Amino acid sequence: MKPTKTRSNRCTVNVFAICYRLILFGPLFACFDLTAAATSAEFPADSTINQDAGRGNFIFLTIHLADQEALPFLLDTGSPITVFDKTLEPKLGKRLKTGTMRMGPTEQKCGVYSSPELYLGNTTLLTGSNVLTYDLTKAERHATWVKHHSMYSGILGMDCLKHYCVQLDFEAERVRFLDFNHLDAAKLGHAFPLKFQGGHIYLEHAGLLGGSNTNSLIDSGWYIDGRVEGIDLKSSRTGNLPSIVWNGDTYTNLNVQSAQNANMLGLRFLARHLVTFDFPDMTIYLKQTSVGPLPPNKS
Repeated sequence: MKPTKTRSNRCTVNVFAICYRLILFGPLFACFDLTAAATSAEFPADSTINQDAGRGNFIFLTIHLADQEALPFLLDTGSPITVFDKTLEPKLGKRLKTGTMRMGPTEQKCGVYSSPELYLGNTTLLTGSNVLTYDLTKAERHATWVKHHSMYSGILGMDCLKHYCVQLDFEAERVRFLDFNHLDAAKLGHAFPLKFQGGHIYLEHAGLLGGSNTNSLIDSGWYIDGRVEGIDLKSSRTGNLPSIVWNGDTYTNLNVQSAQNANMLGLRFLARHLVTFDFPDMTIYLKQTSVGPLPPNKS
């Protein structure tokens, strides 16, 4: 069992520097307090996620505002900030600023609002000071996604998730918010240190094919196994790897993109594990549960 740790030193970084999928231009700045963490009274109860999470779909949590309307939000460790679809702007009060935000190649005007009270079950979630609004139907791959899947209301980003120890259990279809002071680490699999950089969260380990970069972006909002160095995909940036060995474990049938000095682990890879993000202690635990990608819906 982990001893209780006191977190008093505070460090902040600008989350609106240059991001892989989220860029804000203008005078707005938001900061990560790397040591702020929820108390036991603030841990949300375990939550059910969609049955197809990690089985061809993203992870969705049902959250709500004070009016109790159920809102499906995509759980995205690749987003530095929580984002609401622009249709929810009337619920967010007065707009503070207008900026420009880009998700991938798609750039559009976005609204900046004070963070509303956001609930998971009966628990108020800890968030940053501001949220953004965006037309999610026009957001890069999301535009194609919603043609084939139901629309979602927003993106739950690292400004919220960083306060918690979040466990993703794809087999049980649950998200758990654990007490980070009393984790039984021996049961959680391989431990890797994490670090924040430029508003994103990185696992301090080489990518799926090794390479010179020892940091791998952790992005639950990108549905591939990862980006990798050291592979020639010829005419396409996307390809398949029949088998690899990573950190001593074997994985098969991986869908990857080539990248230069930019490793990333995506949801398709994470879903092969019981994943425990201990953000207050800056550690991720990966316990392999599947060699290959998860099959479609069990139901």
